[in-house]
Amino acid sequence: MNSKKTKYRHEFWERLPLRAYLLFILSVFFIFSIFGFAGDLVSNLSFSVPVVILWCIYSGIVGAGYAYSFTRNIKALPFVIIFMLIFIFSPFNNFYSNNIIEGSEWKQIFDGIGIYVSVILGYIFFITFVTLEGIKQIRMRTEMDLAENMHRVLVPPIEFKNNELDVYGLSYPALELGGDLIDLIKNEKYITASIADVSGHGMDAGLLMGMFKTALHLELSEDKSVAEIVNDVNKVLSKLKKQNMFVTCSVIRFHPDNKAEFVTAGHLPILHFQKETQTIKQLLTKQIPVAVKEDFTFTSNSINYSSGDVFILLTDGIIEVMNKAGELFGMDNVEALLLNKNNEYPKAIFDYIFEQANAFGKRADDQSAIVIKTLF
Repeated sequence: MNSKKTKYRHEFWERLPLRAYLLFILSVFFIFSIFGFAGDLVSNLSFSVPVVILWCIYSGIVGAGYAYSFTRNIKALPFVIIFMLIFIFSPFNNFYSNNIIEGSEWKQIFDGIGIYVSVILGYIFFITFVTLEGIKQIRMRTEMDLAENMHRVLVPPIEFKNNELDVYGLSYPALELGGDLIDLIKNEKYITASIADVSGHGMDAGLLMGMFKTALHLELSEDKSVAEIVNDVNKVLSKLKKQNMFVTCSVIRFHPDNKAEFVTAGHLPILHFQKETQTIKQLLTKQIPVAVKEDFTFTSNSINYSSGDVFILLTDGIIEVMNKAGELFGMDNVEALLLNKNNEYPKAIFDYIFEQANAFGKRADDQSAIVIKTLF
């Protein structure tokens, strides 16, 4: 829970627009500038007016510096401390005025008015900041929490094993609500795995993802081929989705006769490791994404599989991981890792691929995969 709160705080300050952040910094500056006037009062009004103003500016800068360090850049903290120490130990006695009478009434009024003005300005800037951005951020945080809960419901982890198949799948969203979907649907006749990548992120992508999953489940409840199912889903989504939104997907159905029927629609190929030949074949039907063209006719292909074969469905967030040299992780790396770990269980294969991809470079997009191993 504490790590989640820390993450939210970090995201709040990082995403805050510059204009709003300046309002916050100004409010901190004026609140801390009060110490300049207070210092003069504590020292029996022995500061000259220029020195009081100088201390006000100094106090405001230090306060703003600490605020910046703890909200956006902790690396700036040592520089703020050094600035503070240099200022404190500088010879300011030369700036003091010996002609000022201690307890002078006009000097007390000057300091009092200064404190009032600083408090009022700090309050005005802070209330403006809260009004313009605080409420907006609270609303955004509420939507992000909703999105995160939606993703947990729509894209739960996949762990399944029977006498024929061992399946493991997981999706790591780049944001609270990613655009990737993994799914495993079982009925009396077939086991069907699907992976999809919805264009965009956020609530719009989440809604389209939910519609795609619902339509796919409804179609799979009927005795149709995979191609017929994808065609029907395409017709439904084409009428409901926003313009320029679409879904790339791969769907594979395992039949009892050791045959698998598959469709890829604008998506990466399904990797098929063949135990007998120790080779990997890319299963691909070159077709447009779902919900691009309502009257498009999708087709499917079939392949045979045997015991010990491994299938991997994945999204481009894995192969498009980029290292510091600008090189992509690529499908070749995934295939090499699969060849190296094909004897492992699906979860071990999955973890190995993800560990290597994230060691290669920083994750910038949703990363999802389903690993399926035949057992009979």
